Amino acid sequence: MKLIAAFLISIFVGCAPSEMSPVEQPGEVIVNTELQRRQVASGESGLLVVTVDTKDGWSAEVTPPLVDGLIFEPVPMQVSETFGRRTATFEFHLEGEDGAYVIPSFTVAVERGDESLVNETPTLFFDVGSSRFSSDLMGLSTAPPRPESPWPKRLGLAAIIVIAIGLIVALYRWLKQRAAQPKPLPPEDEEALLAWELVCGDSSLTDHERALALSRIFRRYLERRFLFGASAMTSSEVLSYSAEVDFTGDISDVERLLSATDLIKFAGRRGGVQLFTDLGTELVEFISNNGNISSVQPVSSGSESGDV
Repeated sequence: MKLIAAFLISIFVGCAPSEMSPVEQPGEVIVNTELQRRQVASGESGLLVVTVDTKDGWSAEVTPPLVDGLIFEPVPMQVSETFGRRTATFEFHLEGEDGAYVIPSFTVAVERGDESLVNETPTLFFDVGSSRFSSDLMGLSTAPPRPESPWPKRLGLAAIIVIAIGLIVALYRWLKQRAAQPKPLPPEDEEALLAWELVCGDSSLTDHERALALSRIFRRYLERRFLFGASAMTSSEVLSYSAEVDFTGDISDVERLLSATDLIKFAGRRGGVQLFTDLGTELVEFISNNGNISSVQPVSSGSESGDV
């Protein structure tokens, strides 16, 4: 392994340019504005996301503009901190009648003590229904491509060498450990109940994170127990499929768990201790009633009727 590490180091040193450029440090405040869906169908909502990345000590405030016929419904701000920087994420659901809307530039105010900065967002264009695009820039030719960089070829060659070495190492390990048996998965009911117990024991989780965990645990259980891809389906698709599944209980049990977690995940609703206690009770009851595949399939005893 030491020879392999030395070989990889020599490859990257050889690919490096003779003069290294200084690393550009991120600024005090970085504001990014994104309209995740530029055009939506009638009755659907868009999502405007504004992220403000700052150093410690700064606070941000976002005030959306007033657009005739367009409603900005805010979602509770989310904050994360990494390596001494603080990222605040502001989300707004956009709802309106069919038509084309122009979202003008608006300000993002960032303050730290007596210091203050004001950032202007770019003009955005949003369409609902089958209306024409609201931007007059559609159809213009794109900018000329950037000059080709030599780095992709160098990195591609290095990647091929690394992959080849990785395959050799993986093959060696597989040949060495091929007799080892993989650890079997626990039964689906035990897996789900243990996962929910771990979630309940983690007091640091937010309502949003707890709702995500509950949704994943429930979908994973449905997927393993009733053999359909619930984890990759929307809630409406899961309900549609569940109507044809033979399980113990009413389909309203499935609908209640999915709708409650969706309201917290996507609509920004707050959960609270009592709500998650009730949802956890319903999850445990549903799993207890339906068990796992092996517990409901008939098991042959190996003897015929009348044997002694």
